[in-house]
Amino acid sequence: MILWAKNCLAIVLDMPIQGADEKEQFAILTKSFEEFIGLKNSAYVDINNCPFAPQLLNRGFAKDTGLYKESGFCSYPLWTFDETVLKETGGEKYERYARAYDEYMESSFIGMMGAEDETGEEICTGMMM
Repeated sequence: MILWAKNCLAIVLDMPIQGADEKEQFAILTKSFEEFIGLKNSAYVDINNCPFAPQLLNRGFAKDTGLYKESGFCSYPLWTFDETVLKETGGEKYERYARAYDEYMESSFIGMMGAEDETGEEICTGMMM
């Protein structure tokens, strides 16, 4: 299951209930620091409470970016999750996250076009290659 809040990706793992068509929450895989992450399909992983998480890397569901966030005595790696897997498991919730992410990134870029610094100089007038 994928949750979406403040343009951040949150992944909650569910477990089927034996003999029922229902699922129950097994673990919250990701850790939110309530900040926008500029790398799409990425989230900090709570390996402290989800010691099984590296299996997702081994199975190709995610890639480790090599970046970490420190909080207290814990270190949270930033992983990028496979978009196909997110779409298949997240459905409409993933689509809402992806739309919100894309809209945020587009508005941020457009907001920079022609922006001026405190001296009145243009910061960005377009992309240069």
